[in-house]
Amino acid sequence: PGDGSVSVELSDRNDTGAVATALDCGEGLNRWVVGGDPAAVLQCGAAMDGIACATKTRLPGQLGLVLVGEKREGIAGAARQLQAVAPEARKVDSARHCQVWTARLPAAETPFCAQQWVQWYDVDCAGARISVAGVPGIFSDGRLDEGTARLLETLADTPVRGPVLDFACGAGVIGAWLQVRYPELGPVDGVDVQAQAVFCARQTYERNGAKGDILASDGLPDQLGSYLTVITNPPFHTGVRIDTSMTESFLRQVGRHLAPGGELRLVANRFLPYQELIEAHIGPCRVLAEDKRFTVYQAVRQKPASGRGRR
Repeated sequence: PGDGSVSVELSDRNDTGAVATALDCGEGLNRWVVGGDPAAVLQCGAAMDGIACATKTRLPGQLGLVLVGEKREGIAGAARQLQAVAPEARKVDSARHCQVWTARLPAAETPFCAQQWVQWYDVDCAGARISVAGVPGIFSDGRLDEGTARLLETLADTPVRGPVLDFACGAGVIGAWLQVRYPELGPVDGVDVQAQAVFCARQTYERNGAKGDILASDGLPDQLGSYLTVITNPPFHTGVRIDTSMTESFLRQVGRHLAPGGELRLVANRFLPYQELIEAHIGPCRVLAEDKRFTVYQAVRQKPASGRGRR
């Protein structure tokens, strides 16, 4: 607006987040404006270098950049990264353990290529081996997390029926693993809110010959059809805080997309109170596997679902 204040103009979050356009994961772009100039607002952490590189190649001219973060989420380290690429970066505000930094980046001389940031690693678990794509900032980049490993072990012991949806699919590990382990299963669709995850999941599927639609969405999009199995290792943090609201919302929605007799398979840290929620929204729930850290739940949808058939 020209008065020094920060105004926000947000596109449809169901398409993508701020980095989605930079990584070619969708059509939307979050545009933040500082004094009338385009700016990218980046999360703190390891992903900053890649996102900054991607963003400055997508906007014309000199790029105004705003960096916001909490102390315990890594703002100090992120600010040092910012100063390394923009020596004139300055801190414009700080309060409640948060800081706001601004800087200007010159326009990139060469186009951004997301493939240059991809690193591959192998996952060999429960009878199937796949290659997985990773980029900075994605969950469990470079390794198979323990919760997903427990979930895959139950999928080997107790197979599921298709069609299958992987909610919070991350880099596409579960969907690709299922199709390598069970070639007759058919496509596994995936949904994730993080643009980097959507990009990596599509790369993982392509590398392993897996099929299925990978969608960027904050929650379960309405256009999803009906599935016989929904699998998830759902997130439970907002920043560094424990936050189960995302999973609670998912459990309220997922019944619309489970066919009669359809199964929910969910892995979570043992201390998270999900069993009662699952039984309230899906149906009878039992523990398939449990160790000192994780529990794998299985629930069957008893009532007719209202979701449409999968196309």
